[in-house]
Amino acid sequence: MSVSNIFILKDNFENALVYGKLSRMFYIISIFEVLVFILSFLNIDKKRNIKNLSINVIIATLVAAYLAFRSKLPLLKELEFQGLNETKVIGEIVIILLYILLLFMIRKNKEKFSKGIFLDLIEYSAFRIVLAIFVGLTFAKYNIISSLIVLFIRFIGDYYIFKIIGLEVIRKPHEVLYNDLMIKSNTLEEKLAELKRKNEEDEIKKELLANISHEFKTPVNVIYSAIQMQDLKRDCNDINEILKFNSIIKQNCYRLIRLIDNFIDSSKLTEQDYKLKLKCLNIVSIVENTTMSILSYAEMRGIEVVFDTEEEEFFVLADKDLIERGILNILSNSIKYNKENGMINVFVGARGKNIIVEIQDTGIGIPKEKQKYIFNRYERIKASKGAYKEGSGLGLNIVKEIVNKFNGEIKLESEEGVGTKITLIIPKVEYDEEIYEAYYDDFNLKNDIMQKVDLEMSDICS
Repeated sequence: MSVSNIFILKDNFENALVYGKLSRMFYIISIFEVLVFILSFLNIDKKRNIKNLSINVIIATLVAAYLAFRSKLPLLKELEFQGLNETKVIGEIVIILLYILLLFMIRKNKEKFSKGIFLDLIEYSAFRIVLAIFVGLTFAKYNIISSLIVLFIRFIGDYYIFKIIGLEVIRKPHEVLYNDLMIKSNTLEEKLAELKRKNEEDEIKKELLANISHEFKTPVNVIYSAIQMQDLKRDCNDINEILKFNSIIKQNCYRLIRLIDNFIDSSKLTEQDYKLKLKCLNIVSIVENTTMSILSYAEMRGIEVVFDTEEEEFFVLADKDLIERGILNILSNSIKYNKENGMINVFVGARGKNIIVEIQDTGIGIPKEKQKYIFNRYERIKASKGAYKEGSGLGLNIVKEIVNKFNGEIKLESEEGVGTKITLIIPKVEYDEEIYEAYYDDFNLKNDIMQKVDLEMSDICS
């Protein structure tokens, strides 16, 4: 239409025939143009044969050209009259409504083409609406100036269409194809990884059943054997031997209790209505006392434990028993998976509005592909010889759920053969006397924490 207007303007513009041609062309081709776009978006997800599509577009173009230049329908003749009339008003409304509909369709299909094409289509539609409004407002004084303005506005809209065709369709087909292939390749990789993960989960479930059976069966067998040995030693009145077997029975009872507690708590902690005993606690005292309580177990493996803190008091809103349990679980893993004569560093500090508790060891580390899932239920780590360590795989999942209860966060950094660092991030609070719970270093406290330590470390020394 833009090119046709230039040729028509060679004639005397004051000639009514020239004006009629321009006016009729504007309405017919504008409606044809927007309908082509709308039909394209309606069929955006359907595969079309390029040959058939091209034939259809050519036929439609010829029909539009015939209606614009040759048809003698009375309705179309009214579009040639100078000034405003009912047919032109209807034409204006139809064109504007169709372009508004096109704008909605472009937004709806935004994700199906590049950001550049999306913006070009939006600007194209906006300029076409401006063009229709301008033509509608200048009916009475349509002259060479207004015609040139119409051409200018139309050329701007055409520029965006030529830009899309030239840059996105002709110049960049290989880039578009490459990007499409890369997206599909990444999607396929994600699907394959997910499928592999599901297969691994099936294997984990099978291993889990065998592991649970083993975890329960092993301490029961040890207890039963120890009782049989006690019966034999009782006839010999060998008190020392009986006491030794009593210790073995006690240790394996701890293992059973710990295993049962883990299975129960891993489910209970995920419940929304889990009852917390939230108090204002000095987390430095809790972490320090808990760390000191595992020294004897660390020394049995020749592991050095170092505790450090930025300040003597940092307050958090938490449940004392759960905090102790979470710290003990991480320390237990740091001993269990550490190297002989290794090291454990425990640090408490403040970072902005949060308190951090870092527990770093020099253990076997966690494989990179496992780190994403290590806080899931039943995930376990293989020892250096390829066998799984004793345990249910629930410990770190419980720690994660505990930290979540305090609106906190848990982070993991690990490298195979180097070690692991687990960081607990808990919101810091100001000291509140009304809900403050002191952490006294007395006999009852020591007895209580040592029972928890014996329970948590039961599978290390058995």
